Amino acid sequence: MHSQGSDQARSFVDLLADDPRVADSAPMVLAATAEAGDTDSMNFLGLRTYRSGDEEDARNWWTRSVDDGDWIAGLLLGRLSTDD
Repeated sequence: MHSQGSDQARSFVDLLADDPRVADSAPMVLAATAEAGDTDSMNFLGLRTYRSGDEEDARNWWTRSVDDGDWIAGLLLGRLSTDD
């Protein structure tokens, strides 16, 4: 039996590995958990969109994560500001 946490962890690993077999499902799982308030999911989605060249979407995910109290997202936003 899979829990939401194990599905989320699998999605993180899949995103990091850029596994083409799960390219469509991993972001959907993460988006659902991010919308439910999971800051780790928000941060990973921000990293994914940043890597694809969409800095605005990355900034949006990380800002939401900061607003929900995640300090790691603050570091990521700071890094984005120095890349400008």
